[in-house]
Amino acid sequence: MYEWVPSHCGVDENERADQIAKEATALPQAAVPVDVATAHRAAARLARDRTIAAWPEGWYRTLKENRLPPPAATGDRSSAVDVHQLRAGHCDQNQPAGHGAPSAEGAAAARPGHGLTGDGWSHGPDRVQNSAARAEEARISTAAPVPPLKYILYWNEFYGSMEFEWGSGQKPFIENGCEVNTCFGTNNRKLLKMDQFDAILFHAQTLPFFDWPKVRSPHQRYVFVTTESAQYVAIPLTFYNNLFNLTLTYRRDSDFPYPYGGVEPVPSPPPTSTRNYAAGKTKLVAWFVSHCSSRSNRGK
Repeated sequence: MYEWVPSHCGVDENERADQIAKEATALPQAAVPVDVATAHRAAARLARDRTIAAWPEGWYRTLKENRLPPPAATGDRSSAVDVHQLRAGHCDQNQPAGHGAPSAEGAAAARPGHGLTGDGWSHGPDRVQNSAARAEEARISTAAPVPPLKYILYWNEFYGSMEFEWGSGQKPFIENGCEVNTCFGTNNRKLLKMDQFDAILFHAQTLPFFDWPKVRSPHQRYVFVTTESAQYVAIPLTFYNNLFNLTLTYRRDSDFPYPYGGVEPVPSPPPTSTRNYAAGKTKLVAWFVSHCSSRSNRGK
């Protein structure tokens, strides 16, 4: 990105140089083929490196290090010069800002040490508006950067849902009050290159033995997902050794616990009942189970 900074507007020699440069563009050019894209990238990179290297030490560089400032949010040319000088530290605070000649009233009204707010200069009528624009620009430039999205790929089907019963996009993370909501879920394997997804969720119950990503980057996290016990995993668990980074299961010691449900207090007490549910019972256990028939004979 190029930003034109009119630091020498109104200087006769500089204006003449601009005019000569414009006239030179009409001269015959050498008939040499040019790769415009390559030339543009090289010029932009060189201009940025030189600008950063030449940027003077001052308050803006102290705050922003080697990041270039955003474009000046001003409405006139002279004010853009003022913003640039303030950023670079070239503006003498004991002198009024601006490039226009001061009027007699303006010179009398300007106070030492407060020249930046003096009235009566050639662009004085815009001073209040420009001050507000500068304040807004400073607020934006110092605001905390928004962290980039983390892309999560749902690899296969999860009990009939291709979105893992969670949903796609960033919206589910925001609506559910996630502490970190800069995530984006999708089942579109072509949304990014496969090694550019930050995490991939694999549902063990419906994961074909032959269906795996062809490439994987070191930063990617493979997440093992299941809500069943190890007895109901189709592929032997030894096949997954040194493959997954994280787990999302019904177990409480999982990296991401995903229980079948939970117990929460009701907003108001239930209706009073005279039935004695403990009558004839000898055990102090309540068991919530999806089905009684199991390989472990847990119902016996």
